Parts: sequence; structure tokens; C-alpha cells
Amino acid sequence: MATPDPDRVHDYSFDPVLAARFVNRLAVGLGLVLLVVVALTVVLDIGPALVSAVALFVGVGTVTGSHLVRRRPWVVRVDDRGYQVRFVRSAGVKVAPWRDVADVGVQRIQGEPCVVLGLRDGRRTIIPAALLSPGPETLLADIEDRLVDRR
Repeated sequence: MATPDPDRVHDYSFDPVLAARFVNRLAVGLGLVLLVVVALTVVLDIGPALVSAVALFVGVGTVTGSHLVRRRPWVVRVDDRGYQVRFVRSAGVKVAPWRDVADVGVQRIQGEPCVVLGLRDGRRTIIPAALLSPGPETLLADIEDRLVDRR
């Protein structure tokens, strides 16, 4: 099969608001860990080395989280060959060629809208719509175009 046309490779990344919430929670959690370690160091009269190590860990964690928000890694990649899904633990099938895709649509799963790709063998790929930027409508249109092109 020919290599995919770079103009037809589309990435769908994390919604920026969702990513910012994640980094905010990460920073608060790491800050609380640092606070607990400082308190334990004072109460137990442990040297400052432990606080320094935890502070370094907190700093690296916060910078890494912030970098991920700025970089906005892709969650779904769609090209002429098929699709790939990353970072979605419960996605089901994470990689499949278009010839294996029977249908695509939006379904509510546990009350949340999800893009669901049904495969010919009965397996599915489930992508929570709230994760995606641009939204699920753009992904659906992109996939439907590729399924039409396949025929």
C-alpha cells in the first residue's frame, strides 16, 4: 500500500481545557506531597536532603505536565491507511486499517458521548468525545470521508 498523503494525516489532540485541568490537579497534588514531606521533616527532625529531593521531583513533574499541555500530544491519528488511538486506556482496539471498519457514530456510554468505531469482527474502538480537540464532529466527518473513499 502507498504511503499516506501527508495532507490527509489528521491528528486530534487533547482538549486544552481538559489538559489544563489535569496539570492543575497534578500541580496541587504534588504541592500537597511537598507540604506533607516538609511537615514530616520538621516533626521527625530529618535532614533537608529529603525535602530537596521531593522538591526536585515536584518541579520536574510540574514542568513535564506543563510541557504536555503546551505540546498537546495527539489522542487520535487518522491517515489514509487507518487510525491509531493513544492515551485512552479503555479504547478497545487502538489501531486498525480502514478495511476493518464497518461503521462509525456517536453513542452515549455511561452517560458520556463517545465516538465509536465498529469493526467487522465485532470489536470496537471507543473514544470519549470530551477528550478531543477539535471536537467529535470533525473526527466523525474525517472518518466518514475515509470510509467513503475506501469503497
